[in-house]
Order: sequence, then C-alpha cells, then structure tokens
Amino acid sequence: MNTLPLTRDELERLVAAGDGPSISLFLPTNRFGPERQQDRRRLVHLLSQARQAAVNEGLAMAELAGPFEAAVAFAESLPIGEAAAGIALFLGRNLLRAFHLELPVHEAFFVGHRFQVRPLLAVLEAREPFYVLAVSLHSVRVLEVDGPEVHRLDLAGVPANIDQALGYVEYQSDLQMHSAQPSLGRKSGTMHGHGDGDEERMKRDISRYLQLIAEALEPQLPNREAPLVLMAVEEYFPIYRAVSRRLEQQQVQVAGNADFLTDREIAEKARPAIARLRKEQQSRELSRLRELAGNGRVAADLAAVLSAAITGRVNHLLAADRGELWGRFEIERSWLTARTEREPADEELVNRAVLETLSHGGEVSVVRADELPSGQLMVAALRY
Repeated sequence: MNTLPLTRDELERLVAAGDGPSISLFLPTNRFGPERQQDRRRLVHLLSQARQAAVNEGLAMAELAGPFEAAVAFAESLPIGEAAAGIALFLGRNLLRAFHLELPVHEAFFVGHRFQVRPLLAVLEAREPFYVLAVSLHSVRVLEVDGPEVHRLDLAGVPANIDQALGYVEYQSDLQMHSAQPSLGRKSGTMHGHGDGDEERMKRDISRYLQLIAEALEPQLPNREAPLVLMAVEEYFPIYRAVSRRLEQQQVQVAGNADFLTDREIAEKARPAIARLRKEQQSRELSRLRELAGNGRVAADLAAVLSAAITGRVNHLLAADRGELWGRFEIERSWLTARTEREPADEELVNRAVLETLSHGGEVSVVRADELPSGQLMVAALRY
C-alpha cells in the first residue's frame, strides 16, 4: 500500500462514505533524515491510541479488523515521499486510504461514525491548480501547476519568442531591446534609445507579440477557473491585460525575467502570488457575508448553520482552521448540545457541517479562527 495524492475526488469519496465506524488520523512528518524512522513509531502509536478510543466508544471494531491490520503494516513501513509534510490515514468499513500532504497537519486522531475531513481542506486549497505564462522577448513558457506537479504545456500557435511571432525586425535608431541578467526582479525587454518613431514602433511590436500569445494561449487552457500568473517585466502587465480576452479568469502578476529559471523555480516564484490571491478571495467572501447578514442569507448560530447544512441550504461555509465543538444535533427535534470537551457518543459539530455542506454540493473554505465574527468557528452563506 502506498500513499496517495489528495484530490477532490478522494475527498468526495470520504464524504460519501456516510455513517459507519470511522477512524481518522493526522500526523506531521519529517521530510528527510533519520527522523523519518520516528514517524513510523509515532504513527503506530497513534493507531494504537485510536484503536483503544474506538473500543471505549463502542465502535464495531470487527468491521475495521481488516483495514486496521493493513494500516498497522502500512505504518510500520511508512513509504512517504520526500515532499510529504504530513500524512492522513482513514479507516472505515471496507475502506483504507492514506494520503501524503504537502502541508503539515496537527497530530490528532478522531473516532466516530464519520470521517474527519476538515484538516484536509487547507491542503486541498493549496493544491488548487494554476497556470503560469512566463514571457520575455527571448522565451515564452506556459506551465500548469497542480499541487507539487509542474508541467510545461506545448500549445499550438503559441510563439516561442518575439522573432518567431513577428519575424526579425530592425530599427533605424539606436533603440535597443534586451533582456536582463539572470535574476528575477530585474527588467527584461525594456526600451532604450533615441528616435521617437522607433520607440513607438517597438511598443506596438510588443503589444502585437503579447496579443498573438494571448490569442493562441487562452482558448487552449482547459480549466477556466484556474488563475493565470503572468511572469514578465512590469511594462508588459497592462499591455497583456488589454489584449487578453479571458477577462473572467483570475490573473495575477509576478515581475521579473524568467529566462534563466527552471520550470519548477518559476512555479515556486508564482506560489506566493497565488496564495495572496486566494487570501483576497476569502477576505471578499467575509465582507460579502457581513453585507448579507442583514437580509437573512447568513447563518452564524451553531444550530442554524447545522440545520442549513443538513437540508442543503448552505452555498458557502467558512470554517475555522482550528478549534473543535463536540456534541450532538438532531434536526427533527431541533435539539442541540455543544461543548468544547468530547463526551461519549459526541461528534465534532464543525466537521458535521463541513460534511453536510460538501455532500449537498456546497463550497467550504477554511479561514483563520480570528477572521470569523464573534469568535465563532463557522459561518454560512445560504442559498435561500
């Protein structure tokens, strides 16, 4: 058994598992060195603790005997790749899943009748795919970044450089176009010289160059929801924005010359810009929730959020990245008990809302707990 990359499809599989004896484990791992041997011992110990807790809880352990035996064998070898910062392990009726995670998680286990999926959401958000268009006069590269994977796309009609796009051109003045030295942040393709006619002509050439790139590139990007990062000198940003036809796609910019960077280095330079974009999106959603609060389209009370999630009325749930609420909720009787410390037969109520929202096709985002109003652990935008 090997660890799997975490995907939306795998999350949906966990959500769809439904009620039944379930064990969820999360372990931060060491990427390199002899400490990885300690990870094996820690995971075996965590499994032992979870098993005892499941027995104390009265779960039907006979239904987990096969998956548990396989999980212990897996833990004793722990084939985690060097890129893994954490591992998530899920044991259920006829189900065993192990995922390697690019982000660290807090060590914990959960036993009950549903899988605990909330710790996976931040990892999935960080794995969301995006594209990078790295442009200079001498080079055009299009990359698809999906989690840790970086692929260069060979798209028909996208020119390799300005010469291929426009053919070789000469200027009468001493105006020059040149690239910078190999350090991101320095200018590339800047314009120098005398002769206003040539300078205007060069600006038109660059505009035409970027237009040809956009016309060939944008119809071929398969994921219309994935953001596009433009990596180029700053002078190109407004020009590309003007010629782009894919204005509904989120676009962000990273200034600098990528000619001397590898594909993976380009992707790593782009990740902080994508993280900022997603942070801005969450901030806008929080602001929108505050605006909707006055018209009954927002639920913040715990019972109201749970009721809306169970009945499929949650459009977007914002859940805190930390903190737990234990208890029970019965929608038929509108009966709720909630506490911070777990008692027998309790379930984690924030996770319940997450599972119910996802199972009804709603969206869930994880935010810092201090960003939610009044110290709450979740708030929901309602469909109706």
